[in-house]
Amino acid sequence: MSPQSVAIPAGPLLAEIPNLWKKRFDKRHLSTNPVIATLDIEYNELVQSWKRFQDYLPPDDLVRFHERLQGPEDVLEVVSNIEPVWTSTSELRVLRECCDEFRSTLSLHGGLLTALPKNELYGSIFYSVLQSLLKASAGYPRIMEGLVKALVQINRSIGPPAMGDTLPLSKDSVNAIARFYTLLFFFLGELMDWYVRKSICRLLQSPKHDLYRDFQSLVCHIRRSARDMMYSLTDAMDLDDSYCDRLCDLNGDFYLQNYEQARLSQVGLQKMDRRLAAQNALTRQLLWEIHQDAAERKRLLKERDLLLTQLLGTVSLQLQSVSKQNSGIACLTTTASQDLGREARFTWPELLEELTVHALQDTDRFNLIGEGHKHKYTRMELQLASRHLEDFFDSADQNPDLDPDVPVIAEENVMTSLNQWATDAHSQVLAVGGPASTVYPSPVLLVSTCYANVARKARLPIISHFCNRTDGGTELTFEQHLIALAYSLIRQLIEYLPPVVESHAGCNLSAERFKPLNGTLTSWKEVLSLIDILLHFAPPLLVCVIHGLDIIQDASTDQQIRSLVRILLMHTRHQTVLTPTGGQSQSVLLKILFTVAGRPSSLVETLSENELILRESNETETELAATEPALNPDLGAVMMNA
Repeated sequence: MSPQSVAIPAGPLLAEIPNLWKKRFDKRHLSTNPVIATLDIEYNELVQSWKRFQDYLPPDDLVRFHERLQGPEDVLEVVSNIEPVWTSTSELRVLRECCDEFRSTLSLHGGLLTALPKNELYGSIFYSVLQSLLKASAGYPRIMEGLVKALVQINRSIGPPAMGDTLPLSKDSVNAIARFYTLLFFFLGELMDWYVRKSICRLLQSPKHDLYRDFQSLVCHIRRSARDMMYSLTDAMDLDDSYCDRLCDLNGDFYLQNYEQARLSQVGLQKMDRRLAAQNALTRQLLWEIHQDAAERKRLLKERDLLLTQLLGTVSLQLQSVSKQNSGIACLTTTASQDLGREARFTWPELLEELTVHALQDTDRFNLIGEGHKHKYTRMELQLASRHLEDFFDSADQNPDLDPDVPVIAEENVMTSLNQWATDAHSQVLAVGGPASTVYPSPVLLVSTCYANVARKARLPIISHFCNRTDGGTELTFEQHLIALAYSLIRQLIEYLPPVVESHAGCNLSAERFKPLNGTLTSWKEVLSLIDILLHFAPPLLVCVIHGLDIIQDASTDQQIRSLVRILLMHTRHQTVLTPTGGQSQSVLLKILFTVAGRPSSLVETLSENELILRESNETETELAATEPALNPDLGAVMMNA
């Protein structure tokens, strides 16, 4: 019997069939064909995931569907409507290019979906879910980029004959198409569940998360299925995809292989079997994340000197050194010192009463286990417990929307200090300050933005916050500015925790610790304690960029800013650990960069408790003792090497 043929339609895929749209949430009866029956199961699961997804989304993120079956033209309409939201930034060139390819490849699904039996609802749910995901992701460029990139990678694997040609169909080829869409439907359901989990923890704005990286292996399994499908349809395709094969096989990563197998084992299961398989997949995911975190920390410890050198090399392409310029920028640094040993002499209440650099440096609070039980918390539990902190700061202040290609000009002596800070083998605090400026962005803001952007693009562990005078047009009080800074740092530090942390009396990092944080300074000691503990769990290399302490400088916040700076300074002292080469190094290499306008006393005077070396524009360095009664009144920047 010769194979059937199906034409690839030139217009909309789905004809209007009355009442089918009203049945979009109905459970589909399973086919007698086992392969099609598995597709029907994933269809039913996708419908339920889509319904939950829509119930969760806020009204502004919902798609207003036309009361009919959905087709590719509806998806393109949504893309056209949301495009202005994420095409206004020069950094999103990759997203725009991916979106153009997505537009041109979406129609490739038409003929394939038409080949399936009773295909109207298969196609409609596919195009409906795409619309919902695209609309919901529109306000989050990083998520949008990962989503469109994944969809484009899948579409590239299809490549049917040109429009108007026909596809020869047999039972085997129809089954291959069904297997492809079975995996694709499962992938879309996983995407929506991922989105909801991130949203519940209020992590959708986080620059650390990468949707495509989280689903890259699953996308490769779909591409492999597409290759098998295309082979059953035509042998004229280029089927070589060795990179995808390597990711699917995962021979080099036992934990990732177990996780991906557990995730794929859900396909085709229903009810209790499905729930148990999903729980097993989450457990395997956690085990993989623990293994991955340990491997990444080991890599950072081994390669951090090289990574910082590469960071400097990339930054140097944007920083332009000049011999003479009256910018008023200066740098002040203390002489490097050895790591100090610490003894368990104080409890936290005593420490908070004696919050000085020297007292904290000599103390290891985290070995004070004492009585009581240990308890383990997952990182997600702590992210969920701290999600209310997002109400008190604007996540856009963690990464300012400035053109990353704007050149930054600095004098040679300032460049010397910047270079030393970026590459020295010790933890350092560098504060770069210039005169008050009405120009936006100011020269010092460009310096901090440059380092933050480059570190983030290099995937280095980084936390950053840029104090802004307003929040969405509303003028903030000094206390609100300080709370925004502190809560922003806490939320970012939580993201760099190990997947599972152990809490005990000497290092209490429980979910309950975040409840007292209510947006006021009444819980400031609790804020300091949390930042201190979170820094204790920091990865072996951490870059911290803070801009604008001058904006929050006031009598009402002075003491709190000083205590925050001291906490950060204290963590530039760490017990030494053995390196892979047999030497000794700090357990955490912490690089802290402050940029300020003027000379906020809370920063300058706190840093001046150390022996200092002054580097000013076009001047030689000068050593200043920590005991000097006053600093140069024109001092605009301070650098400290721990």
